[in-house]
Amino acid sequence: MSPNTKCTSVIKNDHSSESCLKSSHCDNQKQIKSSNNSGNLCAISNKRSIQQTDSQLVQTVPTPHNATQTNETLNGTSSLSMKLGQEKPKENPTYSELGIITEKPKRQDLALKQKRLESFHNWPEDHHLKREDLVDAGFYYAGYGDCARCFYCSGGLRNWEIGDDVWVEHARWFPKCAYVRQQMGQIFIQAVQDLNKTHDKIPFSIVKEKIAAPFWSLHYETKSNPLKRDPAVKTLIECQFLEKDVLEVAEKVKKDNPLSSDLLLEKLKLFRKSRDSNATQEHQSSDSHNSKQIQEQIRDLKEKNVQLREQMLCKICMDSQVEVVFLPCGHLVSCKDCALALKDCPVCRKYVKGMIRTFLG
Repeated sequence: MSPNTKCTSVIKNDHSSESCLKSSHCDNQKQIKSSNNSGNLCAISNKRSIQQTDSQLVQTVPTPHNATQTNETLNGTSSLSMKLGQEKPKENPTYSELGIITEKPKRQDLALKQKRLESFHNWPEDHHLKREDLVDAGFYYAGYGDCARCFYCSGGLRNWEIGDDVWVEHARWFPKCAYVRQQMGQIFIQAVQDLNKTHDKIPFSIVKEKIAAPFWSLHYETKSNPLKRDPAVKTLIECQFLEKDVLEVAEKVKKDNPLSSDLLLEKLKLFRKSRDSNATQEHQSSDSHNSKQIQEQIRDLKEKNVQLREQMLCKICMDSQVEVVFLPCGHLVSCKDCALALKDCPVCRKYVKGMIRTFLG
C-alpha cells in the first residue's frame, strides 16, 4: 500500500458514527489512524480493536497478516520453535520472558469473574458468543453494540464474527496483555502471532496443533478440568475407576458438597449401579471385592488427602486451587483469578510487586 494513503475511521464519545476518506490508493481497504500514532496502518479485516484515549475511543486496525510485523518474541526467537530444547537461552531474559507479571490491571474492580459477568446484563441475547466465554477471557461489556473490553489491558474488541475464539482474538489483537500471558502463556501468544501472518481466521484447534504436544498437555489439559488434580479424584482414578465416570460424578457432587473420598466413592457406586443395573452377577461380585480394597486404601490415604487439599486450596475463595506465587514474598496461597484482585499478600501483608503462574505436577 502506498504510504500516502489517507483513510480514517474514528469513534467519539462511544458513538459509532464513522467518517472515511478514501484515496485511489486505498480501494476498499480501511485505513485506521490513531491520535497517538503518526504512522498509517491499513488492514482488510473487519475486526476492530479499540483503545482508550483521554478524549475519544479510537478504532485501530493492526498490520495485515501478509505485511511485516514486529512481534514480541519468546526467549529471543523470531518464531515459535517446535523444538523447545534447541532454543538458545538469553543471558538476561526479561520479566515477560520469565513469565513474571508486574503490570497491574486497568480495572482492578473487575478482576473477579462475577463482577465482569454482571456487566453483561444488557449483552445482545441473540449474539453467537456466550458471555461466560468472554468473561473467562478477561472481557467485560462496554455497554454498546457487541463491544467487550479487557479489564487488564483495557483493549476492546467488537464486530465479533462467527468462528471467532475469544482467547485467540485477545492474543491476536493485544499480544502485550499480561492477563493473556498469565492465563495462556507467552508461547500461546507467540503461536497466535505467527499464525496471524498467514491466516485470516485462526481456529483454536490450529493454535493447539502449532504448540508442542507435551507443553500443551502440561499447561492446558488441567485448565479445562481442574478436578483432575483433586486428591479424592486422583485416588479413585488410581484405584482403577474410569476417569470419565469419576470426573462426571465429582462434578455433580461438588455442586452441593465439598469433595471427599468417602462421599465420592459412595456416589460413584450409586452411579455405576444405576448405569450397570443389567450387569451379570459375576461382574457385581467383582465390583464388591474391588470396592472393599478401595475402601481400605482410602482410609489409609484419607488423612493425607485432607491435608493436601487444604494446602492446595485457594485461601481467598476456598474453592479453586492455588496457582500463583506472589513476589517478592514468595507465598503460594491464591488461585489465578483471586490473585488479580489483590494488592497485598493475604499472608504477610506485603505489597505484591509481581506474580508468577505455577503448575502443580
